[in-house]
Amino acid sequence: MIRNERVFAMAAYFLCSSLLLVLNKLTVEAVKAPALVLEVQVIFGASIVIFKLWLCGRGLVFNGGALRGFGYYTVGFVMGLFASMKMLLLMDVETAILFRCATPILVFTCEYLDPSTTNLSSAIPLIGVILGSILYHTNSSNDVSPSTISKYIWGGIYVLVITFNMVYGKKLIKKTNLSLDETVFYTNLSAALGVPVFVLLNREYTMVLPFLHQVLYENPNVIVISCIFGLGISYAGWWARQVLTATEFTVLGVACKIGTILAGMVFWKMPATYLGILGLLLSIVSASMYGNFRHLLAWGYKIKYFAYITINILALGTLYTMIAYSQQVHTGYIGAAIRGRSIANDFISSANSRRYFNRNFSYGLKAPVVWSNDFHISTIGNVKKLLAPEGIKFIDKSLSGHCHLTNTCAKNLKVLNHQNGISPSPTTRKQFFDAYKSDPQFQGVDIIMCFHPSAMCEIFMPFNKRLFVIATTRYEMGREEIRSWKTWNQNLKSIASDPKNIIAANNKYDAEYIKYFTGIDPIILPSFLPMEAFYNAKSTDILVAKMHSAGAGGIWKKLIEVSNNFKDMKSKYGHYSYAQLCENTAIVHFPYQLSIMSLFEQYAMGIPILVPSVSFLWKLHNEYDLVTERTWERVRTGKRPKGSLLPAEAKAPDPNDDRSRDAFIYWVKFGDFYQWPHIIQFDSWDHLRTEITKDNDQWKKISDDMKRTASIYLNRTLDKWYSII
Repeated sequence: MIRNERVFAMAAYFLCSSLLLVLNKLTVEAVKAPALVLEVQVIFGASIVIFKLWLCGRGLVFNGGALRGFGYYTVGFVMGLFASMKMLLLMDVETAILFRCATPILVFTCEYLDPSTTNLSSAIPLIGVILGSILYHTNSSNDVSPSTISKYIWGGIYVLVITFNMVYGKKLIKKTNLSLDETVFYTNLSAALGVPVFVLLNREYTMVLPFLHQVLYENPNVIVISCIFGLGISYAGWWARQVLTATEFTVLGVACKIGTILAGMVFWKMPATYLGILGLLLSIVSASMYGNFRHLLAWGYKIKYFAYITINILALGTLYTMIAYSQQVHTGYIGAAIRGRSIANDFISSANSRRYFNRNFSYGLKAPVVWSNDFHISTIGNVKKLLAPEGIKFIDKSLSGHCHLTNTCAKNLKVLNHQNGISPSPTTRKQFFDAYKSDPQFQGVDIIMCFHPSAMCEIFMPFNKRLFVIATTRYEMGREEIRSWKTWNQNLKSIASDPKNIIAANNKYDAEYIKYFTGIDPIILPSFLPMEAFYNAKSTDILVAKMHSAGAGGIWKKLIEVSNNFKDMKSKYGHYSYAQLCENTAIVHFPYQLSIMSLFEQYAMGIPILVPSVSFLWKLHNEYDLVTERTWERVRTGKRPKGSLLPAEAKAPDPNDDRSRDAFIYWVKFGDFYQWPHIIQFDSWDHLRTEITKDNDQWKKISDDMKRTASIYLNRTLDKWYSII
């Protein structure tokens, strides 16, 4: 009977824990107030326990001592929740789960001090849990978050807090000797008293009225279901704690996270590889062996575990096949449906059909309004395609010379124009402020987004609105002179010091570049967006992207010697459609820049991309002056600079030293061409000749891998946008 109770308790906790994470993700995406959601869940839990006891004719005697005991547990619980949210902001889910998988070792160490609860041989399966998690992470994680000390600090805090909760929770059960109902009641009551602190820390007190509107009118079903499963995990969790040791319960928690990964593969397009699946298998089997490891010497247990492992291999193999197929054929569809978007509208943005699923973006009941005066139509254009269907309104008064293509040319824009907008003088800035400080339309704006140039946000600083500085090229564009660049650095630091503002880049190169000169560590918001066309090769032609170099003729001579299949993209099409690009075998780039907007589109469509390796690019650059727009000094003077005009705030080679091989190779590796997987690099012309001999199946395999990765990056980028808007 006791053994059956252990099985039922573990099954109940596994079900509730795995599903609650999915439900909470959906709930928070819909309501955008995690602390308020948690407060509703724990109040609901405490109330239902009282109602249940009343129906059963039983009373609840208030126990102040028990409440204090659970209060200590709740402090750890709230700290763990806050640490987990901070951790998830700094890293991807797979990396966070890797930290979670380290907790059984610490919990076991604490329990080992009491020999009656565990034994040393029990620790052997824990090694398998951790090794399996590492194997999954190293083969499946595509973490695009910057590597910072904060990531590991919050991960360490999370591990320590979880360890405390697991050990103290088990001791609490033995000490208080309460019934399961009473344990659930005091847990939820103490949490209800503690969570308001988190509401204050997260400034969610400003969202109470919009939150109630969402709960009562727009998303009541999601809230109710999450509350039911929240109550379920309270009962299942304390039930499991009663019949399991602290380490067993911790291992069960890890197994739940493994289940979450499997769900994430289906619902959120988390990556799936054979080695990653093998890692999951190792973790699940090892978790199931904990506590029974010594029994494996018995023949009966060997047969049971052999059957168990066989079933897991078949199940996970089948799941991988299903996931791989769905990712190749319907990339992003399931994730779109879960996020509240129809399959068709995941790739064809339709604001009207998706308006029902708008999220609360912390601006009360009104949709946030974004203002832009960009000099590039694609930078703000891509963001509009992502966020406008979610209800965000854009006032796009473009100063780009190509604005006629998107019908976004600035109309009725005061003071600023194409001539003075990139480098506005102090007089122009004052005139602009005077013109818009009382402008009715501008007063309704919530966010200013500055991409190209990102320094345009300087002119908006006096308005005290949210500023999103998002570099898509070197951030000193329009501020290349020493004095104006120094001033821009000071202003950028001032902008970054206000937590309501965002400093970002759409690529790692520019994020590292900003950090080099300012010490600011920008977040990375890649410019991926859903595409309507996908790779469907009908021609053997390999397109050659435009080269912004006087030495392009020398490159073309080499290409013709390699193959007659190379065709100049502009000569073949002029103004092309996405579908036309997808009909070609591949596209070869000789980068004039390290991040270009068209690369995001081509990659997302799954068109195979070839590019010189970093070392070969340096050789070509030296011979043909190829990478002409990596430094503003080269753009302005036509000469390759020896270094930067300003000193650095980081120890690294000078990014503007265009004559040093070491500096060139160090910085070019941060470019999108060399950061994204599945882009083919060639080290010589002979190597290029070999690479283009792939057959159709090989090209298609590369294309499928690119589309799957782009879908992962897109979903993560969307999550980042939702968290900062």
